[in-house]
Amino acid sequence: MVDNILSILELKRQNVETEFKIIYDEVTEICALLDVEIKMPRISGRQMHRENHQAETPEAYFRVTMYFQYLDHLIQELRSLFADSRQKAMKVQCLVPKYTVSSTFADLIETLDFYQTDLDCSASVLRGEFECWKAKWGRKAGNELPETAIEALSFCPRIEYPKIATLLQIFATFPVTTSTPERTFSSLKLLKTYLRSTMGHERLNGLASMTLQRDVPVSVDEVVDLIAQDPRRLDIVL
Repeated sequence: MVDNILSILELKRQNVETEFKIIYDEVTEICALLDVEIKMPRISGRQMHRENHQAETPEAYFRVTMYFQYLDHLIQELRSLFADSRQKAMKVQCLVPKYTVSSTFADLIETLDFYQTDLDCSASVLRGEFECWKAKWGRKAGNELPETAIEALSFCPRIEYPKIATLLQIFATFPVTTSTPERTFSSLKLLKTYLRSTMGHERLNGLASMTLQRDVPVSVDEVVDLIAQDPRRLDIVL
């Protein structure tokens, strides 16, 4: 599936003029209905804050500054997200009991090579643990099978399944998306503005945590007690 999408995007990249012409014609029709003129930004001799490509027409300008870069970025992100190394790492998913019952050791063998430094064991050792792990969950009903790595870890005693516990711990820490850091950056723009650029790290971290973790209850009494522990020269009379 991913290879098919990449081949389509690369084909569009090769025929970029034809493909962008179709998009540009549709945009032109919409702009005509809205009485909006398509114009490219002013081209200057030196520009640092936006694209400044030389172009004779708006179509050529937006093709170079937007369509080219969008396709290149999308192709690069797909290749990075579904790289061979990442696909090998994701083979650990077969250790989640929901998928273990229908998996074989052949699905896990590539993981041994990829995480050899973390496991430090032979294939026979990992095979033995996998067979015991699969037999354990093969006797359970479908609704009793854990569906996530974190749930599976709670049923995986390290003394019995040391290698599988290590792999599940690694799998549980895989970042699924980049939404958390992106949300953090968005919050920082609201917290640390030009008028509050001298804010200290401790205060900034505290405000950022309160903004991001809004579901965590905050006790007013605990906050007051914490502030009261800091000695101040000014006596506050309530």
